[in-house]
Amino acid sequence: MGFLTPFFFSVFILFYFFGGIPFAEKQINFIKDSSLVDHNLHSNAQNKLEKKEIKIISIETENMKYSPSEVILEKNQPVSLELINKDNIEHDIEVTIPTSNTISSNNHVHHKKEENMIHLHVGPKNTEKMSFTPINTGEYQFVCTIPGHKELGMVGKFIIK
Repeated sequence: MGFLTPFFFSVFILFYFFGGIPFAEKQINFIKDSSLVDHNLHSNAQNKLEKKEIKIISIETENMKYSPSEVILEKNQPVSLELINKDNIEHDIEVTIPTSNTISSNNHVHHKKEENMIHLHVGPKNTEKMSFTPINTGEYQFVCTIPGHKELGMVGKFIIK
């Protein structure tokens, strides 16, 4: 019996180092990965709850005026802007406003692109749309950049709360 005790002890030690430690490490990593998955699922569910609905804004142009000329928006709320031209001449709307995304809109050939500039051009008796998400509070003036239109009263403002 004296010979078997050291033999079993040696087998136990060999199993521990060559099989036990890697097996135990795999179990620890599996537990860590499972807790990360649970945490990520919780975070994703929470992010979905925090997303705000898209606010749809329609601004009409008629007789050298915007209607409405004052638009109240919420910080971090996605906005879908629709510019409806009821006149027989072209109009646009331009404002520099901090946004969290790449602004999607149609391009107007006569204007250079600037960071955070929203520019939406619409032909006579036509409608155009774009979307953006304002990220700062404040008041931001928008204007029609067609020559003479601003001077005739085509101005307004976005108020971000």
